[in-house]
Amino acid sequence: MKFKNRLKQYGLVNTVVSILSLIIRPLVQFRTFIVLAYQEVPKSKGQQQIITVDKAKQWHLDGSISEKDFNTFIKFLDDDCTGYFIEVNKKIAAWGFIQNSGIYQYAGNQLYKLPKNVNILKNLYVKPQYRGQSLGKKINQIRLKAIGIENTPIVFVVSNNRYALRNLKILGFNEYVIIKHTKWFNKINKRKINVLNSHKFSKQILKGFGIGEIKK
Repeated sequence: MKFKNRLKQYGLVNTVVSILSLIIRPLVQFRTFIVLAYQEVPKSKGQQQIITVDKAKQWHLDGSISEKDFNTFIKFLDDDCTGYFIEVNKKIAAWGFIQNSGIYQYAGNQLYKLPKNVNILKNLYVKPQYRGQSLGKKINQIRLKAIGIENTPIVFVVSNNRYALRNLKILGFNEYVIIKHTKWFNKINKRKINVLNSHKFSKQILKGFGIGEIKK
């Protein structure tokens, strides 16, 4: 991410902190995530444009997505994820996925097992040339409608991503849990989980922790 874009998204203080974090990374690493849940009742589902293997192949062939994006799409589809997209002039402009079950990976190698009736919104992306058109908001609205009222949509957000937090709260998300990960000398790991909002959603979210991390 370019420095100007990072400054806009995270602010001056958080940008400076992230630079300092890179300097001390060989000694200690800090990662903090906030888990938000959607507490409103989604409207009727309506029609959504769903990512399929054939669509991913088409975008890959015409250069709309990279090889890396294509492989990510296929992996997600194989891992019980559903993807939604917006096209502009028949080119994919934005996308986002819902993970419906299984293991969610965050913070590089941390693992979270989705509890029953919980869906995770992940990998929202708007191509640079289409930003400023509220496509990210539209993808989120599409995903929320797709989940329906029987399940709880949640999302993990890096704590200093103020734009993502603001946009999710505008949609109706609230903060429920904060997770702080600390790694010393790239070996010793410590995790602290705090409940920010005493609610049934907090209890539901907490059920997914406790399975550790991917060993390298």
